[in-house]
Amino acid sequence: MFTLRFIRLTVFSAALAAATTTAHAQRTWIVDAQRGTGYDYDTIAPALTAAAEGDSIVVRAGWYSFPQTLTKAVRLLGEGDAILDLGTYAKSFTVSGIGAGKTFVLAGFRVAAVFTPTGVAHITDCQGTVSFEDLAFDATFLDFHTVQIERCTSVFVSRCNIKGGIAARNSTVTIDSCAVASYTKSSTILCDHTRATIVASQAEGFVGLVAPEQPAIGAVSSDLRVLAGSGSTFTGGRFGKIAAIVGDANSTLVLDPLVNLVPSGGANPYDGFATTTTRRMPVLAVTGSTIGGVHSITVRATASSVFALFCGLPGLAKAPPFGDSWIAPSTLFHITTRNVTAGLAILTIPATKDVSLRGLPATWQALVVDGTNYELTNAAITSLR
Repeated sequence: MFTLRFIRLTVFSAALAAATTTAHAQRTWIVDAQRGTGYDYDTIAPALTAAAEGDSIVVRAGWYSFPQTLTKAVRLLGEGDAILDLGTYAKSFTVSGIGAGKTFVLAGFRVAAVFTPTGVAHITDCQGTVSFEDLAFDATFLDFHTVQIERCTSVFVSRCNIKGGIAARNSTVTIDSCAVASYTKSSTILCDHTRATIVASQAEGFVGLVAPEQPAIGAVSSDLRVLAGSGSTFTGGRFGKIAAIVGDANSTLVLDPLVNLVPSGGANPYDGFATTTTRRMPVLAVTGSTIGGVHSITVRATASSVFALFCGLPGLAKAPPFGDSWIAPSTLFHITTRNVTAGLAILTIPATKDVSLRGLPATWQALVVDGTNYELTNAAITSLR
């Protein structure tokens, strides 16, 4: 069994390596403010200039200024306590124009700012995939949502701690395992003409006396799926009569009943949607992104169901009637098939030891079979670091 598993994982690593092959050899650049062994640059900007699309830029521990505009599909990976310093009167940075079939990754940083008059991070006009992973946004005195997403095809915000909220407009987004702090002027997570999947996350609507209290999630002409998972909780205000999730007559909500909704003042848990469907949905969680470490996988589904786990590179492919596949078909690789016992399956998979794959945005998804019902889980991204 061990030999077979090792062979499968070796083939998996080789398949991912082949999938990343482009006209140039992928390169990893090292940025180190202390100019330690093997560094290429001591600031981020020249590394971005030198890097080709598909390259990885590893940023070692330290404080770094950050460019305001990023238009190249690279993988920026923080190592240790790497901090992106936007300054006291901070100007936001923008990721834009990432083309179809390409992926931009920003992972493993703390983003520091004091006053941010226009928010911190803007993701705009991207037809490819943008993945924010394992980030902590420490900005204060906000006038706009911290993370703003507009006109994007595929944005993943995973395992992030975001002070100041998320707004998505005319986009498709997945918010996975995030803690999102309140924002004063609207919903903490705002979806406007957007398809959003929100998984295993926590958010609380604004609580205060100087501005109206707000719901945790708000939807305008949007389609929301809110899935359960570890700690999935959404709170609407505290003192007023506020639902945890609020939509409008042009929005739909699909809600897992295991999600913890905490309204205030006797309000309904959710309110205002044109249609609301409450049903159990399978949920995938993946942690672990270290080269040579392990990936920890959790699948929550109906007891006695069966799931097939897949991995590959990001890419949207319609897969009716199962749902959307977020793995590029040419890179799709079957990892394992397992039973779900008592509603929960937990497994670990050794990560590749191939350092040339650093920065690779491994994308995971499972197909769950429950009797005659087939459904794809949410997708999860863990870029290798």
